Amino acid sequence: MSSNQNEVVFCSFLDVDIVGYSKKKGDVQGAIKEHLNLIVLEAIERISYEDRILNDVGDGIGICFKRSPKDAFHTAMRLLVSITEFNRSSIHPYEVRIGINFGPGTLTKDVNGNPNFVGDGINVANRIMGFADPNQITVSKIFYDMVRNLTEEFGKRFKLVDAKKDKHGEEHIIYKVLSYEEEAKPPQSRMSIAAQRFKDSERGSESEDSEDAAQPTPQIKPAEDPVSVYQEVDPPSIEDSEIRPDINGPEIFSVNEGIESPNSGSIYIA
Repeated sequence: MSSNQNEVVFCSFLDVDIVGYSKKKGDVQGAIKEHLNLIVLEAIERISYEDRILNDVGDGIGICFKRSPKDAFHTAMRLLVSITEFNRSSIHPYEVRIGINFGPGTLTKDVNGNPNFVGDGINVANRIMGFADPNQITVSKIFYDMVRNLTEEFGKRFKLVDAKKDKHGEEHIIYKVLSYEEEAKPPQSRMSIAAQRFKDSERGSESEDSEDAAQPTPQIKPAEDPVSVYQEVDPPSIEDSEIRPDINGPEIFSVNEGIESPNSGSIYIA
């Protein structure tokens, strides 16, 4: 995508900043910045030179993505993955904050004559970045609204943080990009809710059983002379009884015939 100097374009802007950079020793600053430069170039290597512009700002890097907002998102995620891997074995681990915004920018040239950009788009990205925690990506609402429905993946990766005011008093609605660890924690599904209810009902039954066990068993007083009870009643004769034996054998009844089942909760698993 070709561009002319001082042309105003709408782009996705990414701003990445090294946390605590100014407090580090000079040699450590150099090692860290060298690594950041390297992984930024690796992260954008598949993006055409015409479709992105880099701006080195000392303790960080600004990037203008002219074509797709997905380029900004994927670049930010690749940077965090690369930094995490680097920190596992490096003697100079470091953290970054990343902010992403979509907005207007003016294409220009820096002091060396290289392509550069200025304007509200990168300024807001910088302010959005200031609300991020170390090794976290924050995005503006306009960027979120642009990418959330692009694919199912994007819709799952963002979480509303809050509305925050920057040092200029301007309010920004902030979304954070969930880390892979946070995304791996699925919300409670209908199946798990049902299983929890089942467990709760089991606990309730156990509690009722324990309460019943705690109650004293009522004692039934036996008859003083149980034999005499049966002796006082003469058994009916077959002729006087309405009961007639069935030559084909005893009548078989359905187990559920005449029995009304009590209501019980059912567990539905989608």
